[in-house]
Amino acid sequence: DESTVLQAAKELKGIPIDLLINNADIYTGGDSMASTIKESMMKEFEVHAAGPL
Repeated sequence: DESTVLQAAKELKGIPIDLLINNADIYTGGDSMASTIKESMMKEFEVHAAGPL
């Protein structure tokens, strides 16, 4: 979650990062687009698209 990321940024401030691997995924269920509800779709978008930012 965002608070964990902010805490890590505080703890690592001033320390150079040589390698960063962003690997996040979430599966909210749904076998097809027809069975995927808006809330699930938005959560998946948040993790996949906005997560690496």
